[in-house]
Amino acid sequence: MNPLTLQTWFPVTIGSIECPFIDDIKDKYKKILSKFKYDDNGLCYEQIHKNKKFDKLNKWITDNINKYAKAHCFKHTYEPKESWVLDYPIGKGQPFHSHYGYTISCVFYLEANENDQPTIFANPFLDMKNPTGMNLQNYNDIKLNELSYAQCEYSCRSGRLVIFRSHISHAVDPKQIKDKRIVFSYNFDPEVSNG
Repeated sequence: MNPLTLQTWFPVTIGSIECPFIDDIKDKYKKILSKFKYDDNGLCYEQIHKNKKFDKLNKWITDNINKYAKAHCFKHTYEPKESWVLDYPIGKGQPFHSHYGYTISCVFYLEANENDQPTIFANPFLDMKNPTGMNLQNYNDIKLNELSYAQCEYSCRSGRLVIFRSHISHAVDPKQIKDKRIVFSYNFDPEVSNG
């Protein structure tokens, strides 16, 4: 008798890469950011992708976004359409949300401690019938694998870029530690000349 064969046809891909020049830009960028205005949740609507002071980082991020797009056989070249900064105060986070209306999104940790709350991504194909029987009481005891994970986490680290499709729901639990967590977020769509 032949064994059952499983194929994975529609994987959810998340890209990550470490910035090779984070030590060269971190302090300089933090000085610039200190002059921006933030709301009580640590959100600043400064359009980082339009600010020439961040050109080195913006080019590196855009290059990596386009590597991600090319790996998926996307036909366009992508450029940032909007961006913002988060400097999380203690007790603040982000509930699950998506960036619908865009193709590719990313977060870049300018400064972060790996012991801070991770960025959580939810499985967009999660079966509402809950065939694994997972609940709050047995969450840590259920054995899952790449076919059944409900979510994954990426620890925050200074210089880390995390790239994902904009429709993927993601969140950050409320910040618990005093160390800085400064995050740049971007949304990308095709260049205007590409249609």
